[in-house]
Amino acid sequence: EKVHIASRAISTKSVLPILSGIKITAAKTISLIATDLEMSIITQVNGDIVETGETVAPARLLVDILKSLPGAAVVVKVMPEQGSVNITCQNAEFDIRVLSPADFPELPQITGARTVALKLSTFSHLARQVVRAASTDEARAVLTGILLHFQDKKIKMVDTDSYRLAVSKANLASEVSEEEVIITPKAITEVSRMQPRENPKAREPLLRV
Repeated sequence: EKVHIASRAISTKSVLPILSGIKITAAKTISLIATDLEMSIITQVNGDIVETGETVAPARLLVDILKSLPGAAVVVKVMPEQGSVNITCQNAEFDIRVLSPADFPELPQITGARTVALKLSTFSHLARQVVRAASTDEARAVLTGILLHFQDKKIKMVDTDSYRLAVSKANLASEVSEEEVIITPKAITEVSRMQPRENPKAREPLLRV
């Protein structure tokens, strides 16, 4: 499931092959990173790390392979000299070609950000109210995004294509200083889709603005 979540950020149109892959990093934790240069997803997987390292595997192929495996332990072995990754699970074994992690773009570092706690169900509800009003005209790039406005104990989402205007509001648990940020509809949609399926009320997201 974590690989599938990360794969939502890959680029399907870019001429850069590296953007169709998921960067897998094994250090203190196992991290999965994907980006299309507009949106990035970083998620972590539980597992035992025998040796640290990193690689970039083709996302679609990786998702398809993991879907085909039984619900047992999966062993992933990176073989940089061969330019491949070996995946084994019980009697199944796969070798897939990988890309160089050195070619994977560095993600921007968020500094000086404030954290705003908001229930995922509330965030999803706000997004559904406005996302369809976004413009698809790339010539007016600012209208293709969704405005998030934070002030006092309120959050407001605003979207328009200059013909339609959609506004949705909700209360926050704590007071925040005024802040505005524009986010792409894809990013808004993907965040709202991350509701845990096994326990929909288990977690609340933290928005850093």
